[in-house]
Amino acid sequence: MAFALGAGLAPTAALAAVAPYAPGTFGVALRSAASDIGARPHDAVRRALADVDGTGAPRFADAYASSVTLGVPLAPALRELADELREQSSIALAEDIRRASVRVLLPLGLLVLPAFVLACLVPLFVGGLEGIAG
Repeated sequence: MAFALGAGLAPTAALAAVAPYAPGTFGVALRSAASDIGARPHDAVRRALADVDGTGAPRFADAYASSVTLGVPLAPALRELADELREQSSIALAEDIRRASVRVLLPLGLLVLPAFVLACLVPLFVGGLEGIAG
């Protein structure tokens, strides 16, 4: 949408141009808003995005409403929103990876190390005790 706005389209025209290509539930909501645009397009966008999960949908609706009602440029706000959502996604992915690495260590500590002790160290101790006992 920021690309369409950068090309010179008005927010309502950009919404109508981009909505058919948006994926998922957010795309369904955008298509609904684009078909419902009337005298107050920002209300249509807010209504359509009210049921979409995630933090991006309400923030998109707020940015769109600010653009339409106040004349604030929408493209920079959308680019900033996209950057923040990417950063949040990256942080969440890094936390998932960190948790997965801890989960991998649990079977190592509970299964592999005791098996190593039983298979390698116990025969050594038994052999050493037999050598001492003669």
